[in-house]
Amino acid sequence: MFTKEDIANQRIEELKILFSVNRNIGSKNPLFFSGLLKQIHFIVKKYDINILHSYSRSTELLCLLYKKYINENVITVNTIMSLVNSRYYLEYRSDKLIAISISVKNQLINKFKIYENKINLIYNFAEPVSSEVYSDTTNEHGFNILAVGRYHREKNFETLLEAVKNLNIPNVKVNLVGSGNLKMSYQRYINANNLNVKLIPPQNDLSKYFLESRICVLPSIVDPLPTFLIQSGFYKKPFIGSNVDGIAETITDGFNGLLFSPKNPYELAEKITTFYNNPALMHKCAANLFDLVSKKHIPEVNIKNIYNLYQTLLSNKRL
Repeated sequence: MFTKEDIANQRIEELKILFSVNRNIGSKNPLFFSGLLKQIHFIVKKYDINILHSYSRSTELLCLLYKKYINENVITVNTIMSLVNSRYYLEYRSDKLIAISISVKNQLINKFKIYENKINLIYNFAEPVSSEVYSDTTNEHGFNILAVGRYHREKNFETLLEAVKNLNIPNVKVNLVGSGNLKMSYQRYINANNLNVKLIPPQNDLSKYFLESRICVLPSIVDPLPTFLIQSGFYKKPFIGSNVDGIAETITDGFNGLLFSPKNPYELAEKITTFYNNPALMHKCAANLFDLVSKKHIPEVNIKNIYNLYQTLLSNKRL
């Protein structure tokens, strides 16, 4: 594995995966490309690697340059984790593309004009939760709401903060886990409106916050398929999300969660109140979401699909 992210290194080490770090991955400075390509070539030769699998447009570009100018025999695969507005006209040229949701697949076809047979749909996934962590601590903490994601325009946590401001529910507390350049803006709004909202830095282990929460909320305006939604299902937590993209693909309103119109804090406040007033609905939605993620979003299924794709690509190459 080739990475620049410190936050992932501990998790990678725990899985005993070999990895190399280079802080220049993702840089737009062409002066760094030569060094990055040499490092990739060293890794490819040392470990006899046949497939380069990227997870962003910047790393895909490196893999494509490596294949074009250094080693044309490698196979390139790119997993698309995002829905993007900008086009660079160099992206998504890998031999095979993996879309993590139907929304991502549709964007590749409709906006980037990728042939459908070049795309494999392999859903995003998360680690299931041990049954030992299901002890219910929620009654000890009041009506806690958990939200997780980057403090970024696309996650739109402003809508959640405004919804909380308009709630008429006693003992509401929000744990908002994430980081980003909107943190100070959120904190000013929280202070100005005297909201019981705590901003928490990113965590490797979110189990404490899931166990303390009654419901999970994600007010994104763009979201291909959030891991937080899948994790909420594994923790058997009722989920409320905006009616967009991968969230709307996964959540059926009133069956395995609740949906609200994007950027509508009043409707979100109504949905939160609906769950608060209807514990039976909360239980039903949580159980149904758990059933769905346990079938469609587990590593055993999705990693096997990636492995099978690798095997097919390698077999076709030998032919």
